Amino acid sequence: MLEEGKFYTNSIGNKCKCVKIENGKATVWVHVQIPPEQRFKLAGEDGKKETIRTMSAMIVQDLSYSHLYHEITDKNEIQRLTRIYDRQHKGIDQDKLKTLQDTLQKIDGDLAGKKVRLLMRPFEAFDTLSLGWNCGASKIRQG
Repeated sequence: MLEEGKFYTNSIGNKCKCVKIENGKATVWVHVQIPPEQRFKLAGEDGKKETIRTMSAMIVQDLSYSHLYHEITDKNEIQRLTRIYDRQHKGIDQDKLKTLQDTLQKIDGDLAGKKVRLLMRPFEAFDTLSLGWNCGASKIRQG
C-alpha cells in the first residue's frame, strides 16, 4: 500500500513519490529517466538549449494500483530523489500552477474531442503549448 511521503519504483522502473492520498486516490510524482536515444533539446528560460534527460509529472491514480509500486529503501537514492523533488517544487507560484493546470485540462479536453489516442495526447499537447516557442515536438521528432 502506498504511503504519503515515501518513494517508490513503479512497475516500469520509474521513480515515484506518493504526495497525497485522498478519497481512494493517490497523487504520485513520477520521475522518468529518458533513454539516451530518446533525449531531445529544449530552450530554457534563458533561451539556451539544453538536452532533456529527465521528465517529471504528477498523476492521480486509484489506490487499487498500489501493488505496482515497490518502496525504495536505499538511503542514498531517497536523498537524491528528495533533492530533485524539492528543487522542482520549491517556490511554485500557485496561481501560475493553477493557470497551467487549467490550460492542460482544456488542451486534453480538446484532444479527447478530436478522438486523439490517449497515448498520443502528451505529444499533441506539447505541440499545442510550444507553438509560440518554436520548438514543438514535431520539430524535435524531425531533428
